[in-house]
Amino acid sequence: MKNKENMKEKNSHNNSNQERKNLVKITRIILLIGIILISCFIIYEIIKVEPGYYTYGLLNSEGYAEDYPTQVKISKNITLYATVGNYLKTDFSFSIHIFKGNNNTWINKDSGSNGTLIRKLPNITLQHGNEWISDAQNISFSNTGQNKSIIFELWKIENNKEIYFDILFIKLNITEI
Repeated sequence: MKNKENMKEKNSHNNSNQERKNLVKITRIILLIGIILISCFIIYEIIKVEPGYYTYGLLNSEGYAEDYPTQVKISKNITLYATVGNYLKTDFSFSIHIFKGNNNTWINKDSGSNGTLIRKLPNITLQHGNEWISDAQNISFSNTGQNKSIIFELWKIENNKEIYFDILFIKLNITEI
């Protein structure tokens, strides 16, 4: 009888040891998988390429991006400057087209406008990290009206072709002298 009890104890002890060994193996496998996953995430964060960006703005006559005119007398010049910053991690070639618009002019962020082209600025190429400000753009209106607009379209130049890129505008009311 004692032999049978001893054998049961040994079997129970062996089963317990085997379970521990299996538990240790499973734990090691889980830890190894965790270490590999974390390493992959770290490597991804180190080597991933952040997308570049650009800045595009209008400045008032004092060179600030604020206090744009909204009420202007007929034939009076409105002075604006366009500004572009290149942070696209590559050279950026562009042109700016300046339009006038009225109540019937549509302005669409995705496709531009149907305003009347009054000026096209020369092509510019900016290297990454550089900014550009245009010369003063003096624009006036020869007739009165509500909801007039001055529109600056940014056109990217790629393979000697202009591709619409972005749009900025201000709305004005033009009044008598």
